[in-house]
Amino acid sequence: YTSYMKVSGMVPQKCAQFFNAKAFSCFSQDREGRIPVTAVYKYVMRKVSTWRARIQLSKADEDGAGSLTEAQLENYIYSMIPVVVEGGSRGSLREADKESYTQIASRRFMFMIPGTVDRRVNILQLLGSDELHEFLSLRSPQPGFAEHGNWFSQMNFERLMRMWRCLDFDKDGMLQADDLTRFGSRSYSPLFVERLFQVHARDGLIGFKGFLD
Repeated sequence: YTSYMKVSGMVPQKCAQFFNAKAFSCFSQDREGRIPVTAVYKYVMRKVSTWRARIQLSKADEDGAGSLTEAQLENYIYSMIPVVVEGGSRGSLREADKESYTQIASRRFMFMIPGTVDRRVNILQLLGSDELHEFLSLRSPQPGFAEHGNWFSQMNFERLMRMWRCLDFDKDGMLQADDLTRFGSRSYSPLFVERLFQVHARDGLIGFKGFLD
């Protein structure tokens, strides 16, 4: 703890907030009362990432409601694609793929984070969610980072798109009941598919967002 507090006097004033008794108490200590340097680094990086995300999400919240509609959430995700999804050595997405990626990512957020009756996502809940941390972790991957296990990675995006294209046999952008019977290992019974379409289909068809749900 003494060494930790010494660092507080060596860093710029705006960084001193990361080196105080409250911050130190957040870490697990060894038998000698020490904390890992890597844990401190990850703590600071996550804090800074959260602050940046708060600013960016506030810009997306055009009506100042403290929450985002699905359209506003999609606008935020779309704006982050160049720095989060396409960063580093990853390739660029085509414009059509960017729209599909935005829909996939937004449906993940909407599904995992409880929304309001009018389908808005609270910004504070979003900031504290594992999903946003997983999304933003693509921007600055740490050593040992496994991108294939990240839902928001290009790898997973391509997997979902292959699945969709295989099901959308006639390439009309809509699924019929017969299309869904080919899902996975054809394990869905006709009764299950029939009930699914009764609840979720419009005019007997399910679109891309319905497929994601």
